[in-house]
Amino acid sequence: MSAAIEEARPVGHRPAPAAPTHREVLARSRRMADAAADALNDEALRIERDRMALATVHSLVADDGHARDYADASQRAARLLNGVVAQLAHQKTHGFTRRLDA
Repeated sequence: MSAAIEEARPVGHRPAPAAPTHREVLARSRRMADAAADALNDEALRIERDRMALATVHSLVADDGHARDYADASQRAARLLNGVVAQLAHQKTHGFTRRLDA
């Protein structure tokens, strides 16, 4: 009779999750930025822009070759942020701005 021997693992033990690939990070960034832009959430866009800028720096230091992709994602979030801030300003002023000539 052969019996299968199981490895003794502590109860509740799970293997460590694998780190996301750079493509998964970029896809998540795009989804988060698009959702924040749709919801006119300027704070979430600022966070995403800064997160991708930090990822760019980490990529440059690690010399992994993905710095350009992260920089593009940061720039895209910044462009979306500019649009959201302009739209929020337009809503607050109802399209009217006051000239400060004084």
